[in-house]
Amino acid sequence: MNQDIRPQRAIQILAKENQIKRIDASTYKVKSQSGHGSYLVIKVGDEWKCECPDYMNRGVTCKHIYSILFSLSLRNHVSSEGLGFTIPEKPENCIYCGSTAVVRRGLRKNQRGKTQRFWCKDCGKRFVLNDGFSKMRNDPKIITIALDAYFKG
Repeated sequence: MNQDIRPQRAIQILAKENQIKRIDASTYKVKSQSGHGSYLVIKVGDEWKCECPDYMNRGVTCKHIYSILFSLSLRNHVSSEGLGFTIPEKPENCIYCGSTAVVRRGLRKNQRGKTQRFWCKDCGKRFVLNDGFSKMRNDPKIITIALDAYFKG
């Protein structure tokens, strides 16, 4: 059984925080798993090169190059894939009385930005739509991407 363990080690690199530093679109610095420095990974043409001993001596795709390829693949997947949810422009019914006589009535400002406020003509109550992220400090898009990446492994 001669299985290449480099892709699995690359996933371990990605699983840790702050292991890959992007210098530019074709240059990355990947921290060593042993904790002794970091390695420069550069894209030359269509080929990736690393300055680690594994790549230099054996000439194979090392775990550092695999980690960059996985990271780029994840980035492309996240940017091309939609979030899977949409927030309606206007609620169909009042959340208090169920009436359909709902109109927009100003904006509410909070840490995440401006949120549309609504008013029910029948019961006179104001409300905002709950998008599921009401008490969260971060952008819902970032939270959704992080959860999606976590559950997809």
